[in-house]
Amino acid sequence: ANAVQTRQSYIEATEALSYGNVLGIEGPVYDFVALGPYSLLLSQPERAARFIDSALAPLQGMRAAWLEPTLEAYIARQGRIKETALALQVHPNTVKYRLAQLRGPLRHSIHDPNLSAQLLIALRLRRLLEAAG
Repeated sequence: ANAVQTRQSYIEATEALSYGNVLGIEGPVYDFVALGPYSLLLSQPERAARFIDSALAPLQGMRAAWLEPTLEAYIARQGRIKETALALQVHPNTVKYRLAQLRGPLRHSIHDPNLSAQLLIALRLRRLLEAAG
């Protein structure tokens, strides 16, 4: 590898480490391929903010502190209630109750793979932007 490639690899590794830590992804090794898209989105913060606002628009007006962590944990665990509850350290019935609160605003998007992926990216991207702050 030449010096430019080595430098780029170092930058990517540093970004992956930073993003993995902010997002609470199990480490200590993080895959840049999995986290690299955030780097692309964060390179244009204004566009990233518009994407976040658009993707999370159905949740506007909802102020519950549990909302975003619950939604992110649920989508990241592919809708597995018990795993979501364990990650959030709450009872599975609490997760079910919270999801019921979201059914109205989100309609079916939480079960649509494309729309839920957009929600997950938007939630994580918001956290990364806030951490970069």
